[in-house]
Amino acid sequence: MTKIIPQGRQTFSVTRWLRPDSPLHLVLGPVLWILWFMAAYAALSVGCQLLNPPPLSVFNALNISLLLLTLLVLVCLSVLAVRSWRSGKHSSSQTRAQRFTARVGFVLYVLAAVATLACALPLLVFLPCS
Repeated sequence: MTKIIPQGRQTFSVTRWLRPDSPLHLVLGPVLWILWFMAAYAALSVGCQLLNPPPLSVFNALNISLLLLTLLVLVCLSVLAVRSWRSGKHSSSQTRAQRFTARVGFVLYVLAAVATLACALPLLVFLPCS
């Protein structure tokens, strides 16, 4: 039995949403940043309550685990930014709107990566529970 789709309507396609010119990439960078921020904040709060006595050095298990999480998030944001940048280059197979979406996605990924790095820098300087 053949399914007939009315003219002008599109079906949901996972591959469409994974393309670098998808509108999903306009929110994915900031969402990844806020998820990292909430995880880091929660880990510091819970970790400081559980660690007794508090760490006396910047390089302790709590900070190192948060730095590894930060590195993972930065790698993900960088890969997605490069993917959006490559998709946003002038190509005859894409419309102007698709190139624009990819370029804006690139900028948002870079901003999310810079915000992640800026928020993670205190992990290298301050004691976690002070």
